[in-house]
Amino acid sequence: MKKIILRMGGVVFVVLAFSLVLAACSSAPLSKSEKEEHRDSVRAMASKTLSDLQRTNPEARKAVSGAAGYAVFSDVGLKIAYMG
Repeated sequence: MKKIILRMGGVVFVVLAFSLVLAACSSAPLSKSEKEEHRDSVRAMASKTLSDLQRTNPEARKAVSGAAGYAVFSDVGLKIAYMG
């Protein structure tokens, strides 16, 4: 009987710890103006990145314009992870 109680206590501890981690990771929702500001900065980053790509590789303009879609990613997180 003690083993069952100890095992259940461990499960409760894990669930409680997981809940606390999730609560610590949550943040307040962005206001409408903050969302627009963030979107504008992302669009500016994408535009600059595409311009840089097309400047260094002129064939890229044709490839991007003929593509069904494209994505542009920031490498900020990668630089932080590798301290680069």
